Amino acid sequence: MEATQQNTARTAFDEIALAPSGEILANVRAAVEEYNAARVLYQEKARRRKWGMLGLYAVACATTFFSLDEQITTQYFDLICVTAVIGGFGVLGWAQHPVRRARQALRDRILPQIFGFVGAVEYSHGVRPPFSHAFDRLKLALYDSDDYGDMITGVYEGTNFAVAELNLRHGKTPVFRGVLLHVRLRKTFPGRLIGIERPSLPERFVRIFTLDHWTVVPTGSPERDGAHEFRSDNPAAAEAVLRGSLLKALQYLSETWPAGTVRLGLANNDCFLLIPTKHDFFELPDIGEEIDCEQHPLRMIRELLVLLATAKLAGQIGWEGLLPGETLESAD
Repeated sequence: MEATQQNTARTAFDEIALAPSGEILANVRAAVEEYNAARVLYQEKARRRKWGMLGLYAVACATTFFSLDEQITTQYFDLICVTAVIGGFGVLGWAQHPVRRARQALRDRILPQIFGFVGAVEYSHGVRPPFSHAFDRLKLALYDSDDYGDMITGVYEGTNFAVAELNLRHGKTPVFRGVLLHVRLRKTFPGRLIGIERPSLPERFVRIFTLDHWTVVPTGSPERDGAHEFRSDNPAAAEAVLRGSLLKALQYLSETWPAGTVRLGLANNDCFLLIPTKHDFFELPDIGEEIDCEQHPLRMIRELLVLLATAKLAGQIGWEGLLPGETLESAD
């Protein structure tokens, strides 16, 4: 990519203008203080519950042991001890269950507050989003099972978006770990377009049976074409898209999020960016540890700003290069 194009990608948005106001950051810090105070109370309750239940369990085990016949205790002593230890771990897990619920309840409360500068923000956990079927059909990765974690949805400057933690697997082999950025397009794209890392020989063999009728679409950027393979069932519209803001968004992410190759998918009103990460996007410490405002919430905000800028660019895509009267069928 030429220097002017690279500069355009880097300055595709004003980072300072996107940053939350001082009032919003003050609200975030207040939410963190509230979380840390509540965390101490939950932790103390959890400690009392754990030792109380383990104490009752120990008394029950001792009572049962001494009530058994001496011959039985002698003959099956090892088995009795192993059973008691296993039961102890079960009781401990049961005692910790309210703690896990409390931790999730605190996350349910604080994450919407952290991202409160986004319009209509909503948070969910472990819920399969409504756009998952459209994402699956694009086959941006070869997987047979998925796991959605934390997710926020909202509206930023008129663009509807979602950011979801996602793990993909093929059998027991991890295929992808990171976040899925979904942008709802205002204008319907007449076809499908994918941008994936250049496939290995086994992947290329598998994709012959799924993408054999799709055309490879060059972007004109040696850097992007060297890292990605773009294919579409409407190459005319795809060429127009890849000359505009969507390619800038992909270039920007590639420069600011160097955890791996970002994959792109476009179909109808859905735009997907599959972004690998080296850590959980919505990472917060366990309930036994205080939240550090700089290391946790403010880091998440900075990373979300990058994704919001990308979502804004993706929402501006157009395909004016599609010839008048050309349709999906005539472009194949």
